[in-house]
Amino acid sequence: MTLYSSGASEFTEAYRVPRLPTGPDKRGQRRYALAGDPECEIFLWLGDSCHPVKAIKDLSETGISIYLDIQIPESTPVLIQYVDDRMQVQINGTVAWCASLQESTCPDPVDATFAMGIKLMSPTMMMVALQRKV
Repeated sequence: MTLYSSGASEFTEAYRVPRLPTGPDKRGQRRYALAGDPECEIFLWLGDSCHPVKAIKDLSETGISIYLDIQIPESTPVLIQYVDDRMQVQINGTVAWCASLQESTCPDPVDATFAMGIKLMSPTMMMVALQRKV
């Protein structure tokens, strides 16, 4: 899996980096991009249907932004699954937003059609899992 990275954070300097603002931010939490590839797989489950996450755009204290190939309506309940050689983490969430990508807005070499924000029920679990692998 490819991670879109841009910098380090106060949460764990070695693992996350604050994103630079690109305009007025109406969100309450800072966003952090991952600084390296955690060598894991992340999937989005929509009911019984499993979809591989193409890349992680960023993390926050409340959720995760991802790139993938399907469009999902806002407020749809989903499950994010993290899998590596030592553990598996499953976190329930809700789609906060989903937007179609233009080629210029998606980082190379990610081949995705949509960007999506997921409000996670336990975002700290995802942060801890990703820190262990970077």
